[in-house]
Amino acid sequence: MQPPICDDRRVGPLLRVRDGHSYEALVHIPASAEAPTPLLVYLHGAGECGHRIQDIISEGATGTPPVELCFGRAPPELAERFVVAAPQTSSTWDCRRVAALVDFLLAD
Repeated sequence: MQPPICDDRRVGPLLRVRDGHSYEALVHIPASAEAPTPLLVYLHGAGECGHRIQDIISEGATGTPPVELCFGRAPPELAERFVVAAPQTSSTWDCRRVAALVDFLLAD
């Protein structure tokens, strides 16, 4: 699996977003998204923990929503119908920070 091209705005085709009160996340927005569009928040397991957002696109995470969306292998039901947010953490998930991220995403 080739690593995705990363810069300060994207990891592969996924947008990088950062809310100063919660987490940095990779976000997929369907090309034909119409309001309201369902939001799926994918919280990774311990194997993808890290300080770099691109760490959630790892070889061991094959089959997860952000990996499959990044490499264009996601089922159409996911890729065309859902906004997907995949935040990064270097430790355990804090429910207040996850809620703050959701609020940030819904407000944008």
